[in-house]
Amino acid sequence: ITDALCGLRFRVSPSSFFQVNSGAAALLYRLALDWAGLEKKKEEGEEERKTEESGNGDGDGNDASSVFLDVCCGTGTIGICAAAAGARRVVGVDVVEAAVRDAEANARANGLSLSSSPSSSSTPSSSSSKAPSCRFVAAKAEDVMTSLMKEEEASGANSARFVAVVDPPRAGLHPKVRNALRGCAAVSRIVYVSCNPDTLASDCIHLCSRGGFGRGFRPVRAVAADLFPMTNHCEAVVLLER
Repeated sequence: ITDALCGLRFRVSPSSFFQVNSGAAALLYRLALDWAGLEKKKEEGEEERKTEESGNGDGDGNDASSVFLDVCCGTGTIGICAAAAGARRVVGVDVVEAAVRDAEANARANGLSLSSSPSSSSTPSSSSSKAPSCRFVAAKAEDVMTSLMKEEEASGANSARFVAVVDPPRAGLHPKVRNALRGCAAVSRIVYVSCNPDTLASDCIHLCSRGGFGRGFRPVRAVAADLFPMTNHCEAVVLLER
C-alpha cells in the first residue's frame, strides 16, 4: 500500500513497520524532528545556513549539518522526513530487508539521492552539495551500529557529528546499540520514540547513568502522544543530550 505522512508518500510492504495512525504520527514525527534540531534549522535565515556550511557554526552536532541516524528505520519515515526538513545525510538501519527496500524506494520517490557507502556522500560536487543523501542498511542494529558510525566518521561526512532518532520495537534497544550510541562521542543528542514505557525507562537509565560505557546523557524533555485512542497504550518521546 501507499500512505501519506508529513506531506510525503510512503510505500509499505506487508512485513514493514508503519504507524497505523498517520495523522497523529505526523505530529509525533514533527515533534521528534524539532527536538532533533531540524525544524528550527529549516526556518533559519540564509546567512546562518551559510555560516553552518562553512563550518563556523556552534559545533554541537544538533543541526541539519549532522549525520542523522535513523535506528530501527522501518520504511524510512523518520529519516526521509528528516531529509525533507533539512538533514543533509541520513543513515537508517532496520532488520527487515523488505522494509529497507521500501525505505530506498521511498527516498527515491520523494526526490532524495541514495548512497551505499559514506564515501559517495562525503565529497559531493558543488552542484549537488546541498542535496540530502540517504543510506539504508538491512541488518540488526546491534551488529552494525558501531561500524556504521565509524565509517561515517572516517569519511569525514558532515564533520562526523551525529544526531540519533531511535524508534525500537516494544523490547527496546539492544544493549550493543545503547553502548554504540553512548560510546560514540560524536553523538550529542538522542530522540527516543517509544511504544513501551517500561523498556523506555530501562534504556534511559542505561543511557544516562554515571559510569559505564562512555559519557552518559541526561533527559531534557519528555511528552506522550496518543496514537492509539481508547486503549491504554501511547507513544512517548524523550530527548536526551550531553
